[in-house]
Amino acid sequence: YNSLIATCANAKPNARVDIGLSLLQEMEENGILPNTITYNSLISACTKAQPYARVDDALGLLEKMKGEFVAANERTYSALMTACRRAESGARVDDALRLWDEMKLSGIPVDTITYNTLIATCANARPVARIDDAVMLLEVLLGHTPADGPDRGSDGPDRGVQPDEYTLCGFLTCCAKGDVRETQLAEKYFMLLIGTVRLTKPVRRALGMVVGSGRGNELCAWAERERPDCVRSANSERRNEHGGGAKGVWSRTSYRTGGGRRHTPTSSSATKPRRIPPRY
Repeated sequence: YNSLIATCANAKPNARVDIGLSLLQEMEENGILPNTITYNSLISACTKAQPYARVDDALGLLEKMKGEFVAANERTYSALMTACRRAESGARVDDALRLWDEMKLSGIPVDTITYNTLIATCANARPVARIDDAVMLLEVLLGHTPADGPDRGSDGPDRGVQPDEYTLCGFLTCCAKGDVRETQLAEKYFMLLIGTVRLTKPVRRALGMVVGSGRGNELCAWAERERPDCVRSANSERRNEHGGGAKGVWSRTSYRTGGGRRHTPTSSSATKPRRIPPRY
């Protein structure tokens, strides 16, 4: 049954949520108890539904898990938060923050992806982005302010949770979608995070949406001058994604290799003789 439900969740172009729910009912009628994998697949199917996520069905499955004493994990809550971000009437920020509270209180580890999803949910809120909630989440992620409520310590570098370029990009997008453009907040956190976050093209684009292209270019030039590590790490990561890295660098003047790619060899690969297979 778990395999069948997972197949329904991964169906293209639209997840077969109704079939998955009917399989769950059939399991219960046959005396087969669903487990965490079963519910995670069903919640994932609700998240992948088109054109919008079926948030109420996903949250109902979570309540059903609690009633049957089936343990939820980080995959469960991550899928639920993604469903809240893809709600039909705009992102359901309050439900996503409530799920975040449950994770904290239950002792389920919260990672950077969780915060990125929450900040993206704040950016997708209607009619305007929830900038105050995004600032609160970013501050908790940085470890500057503890989260409210009992038994909820602050996250941050001490716990191995750090922001990345997706965090900054989502926050800048949230600043651009607010009631008014939060240019000061965008510049403040850009200058704060750019030392540890890579300066990628999506970050440059999101910054330009908030502060304007001219001011965005000035801030990027400042980052390249004052924080060169962020630019070098972005370039090295781009080379690794395209098959470069330690074996060479990409260049327009390099010679052509197999597959239509251009690659400049190092001295070791340049002097290595080419082995030609014999012809029979």
